[in-house]
Amino acid sequence: MSLQDWHRSGWLVAQAAISGDIANFLDLADRDIHAARVKDLDEDWRFNIAYNGAFQTAIAALAAAGYRVARGSSKHHYAIQSLALTIGADLETVQLLDQFRRKRNIAE
Repeated sequence: MSLQDWHRSGWLVAQAAISGDIANFLDLADRDIHAARVKDLDEDWRFNIAYNGAFQTAIAALAAAGYRVARGSSKHHYAIQSLALTIGADLETVQLLDQFRRKRNIAE
C-alpha cells in the first residue's frame, strides 16, 4: 500500500507540508531522545520519553509527505506503520517500534 491508498482508506488526511510544523515535530523528537538518556529518571519514564521521540519523528515524516493521521484513527499505530512508506524504514524497525507502541499502551 501507499500513503495515497491510506488516504483513500480514510486513515490519513492530506495536509500541506509546513516547514515550521515539521521543524517543531523534529525539535520535540530531539528533546525527547536527549531527555530519555537521563540516567536519574525511572526506566518506565525514560521508555515513554524515548517512544514519544520516535512517534514525533513519524509525525514529522508524515507531515513532510503532506499527510497527518485522520482524527478518530489509531494515531500512534498509523504513524509508526507509516515509517516504512515515509522514510523507507525496514520491516524489522517498524515491528520493533510497534512493539514499543503496544507496550506503551499497556503501561498507560
